[in-house]
Amino acid sequence: MTEQPAPDLGLIPAPVSEDWVLELKPRTYAEATEGPHPVPDQTEYVTMTKPDGDTFLAPAANVPTYEAKGYTAGASVQIEDKWGWVNDPANQAPIEPPPPEGGA
Repeated sequence: MTEQPAPDLGLIPAPVSEDWVLELKPRTYAEATEGPHPVPDQTEYVTMTKPDGDTFLAPAANVPTYEAKGYTAGASVQIEDKWGWVNDPANQAPIEPPPPEGGA
C-alpha cells in the first residue's frame, strides 16, 4: 500500500510559539480547574442591600461582585426552589440574620 499525501485543506501554518508562551502555567485542563476557589452552593442565596436601601436576593456566588459595586451582604438562606420561595407571601420580608452565638 502506498502512502498518500495529506489533503490540502487550505490552512496557513502558524509560527512556533515564543518561549514565554510555552512557559505559561497552568499547562493542562486539570491544573487550570483545580485551586483555591471552591464551587459555591447553587441553592444558597444572600440578601443584598443596595446603597439606596432596597434589598434583593442574589446567588451566593455573586456576592463579591455586588460588594465591589457598594452593596452590602446580609443573611444567607438555602433555597431549593427559588421561585416557589419568592412567591410565598411569608417570605416577602428580608431575611433576618441569626442572633450572635452565646446570646446578647
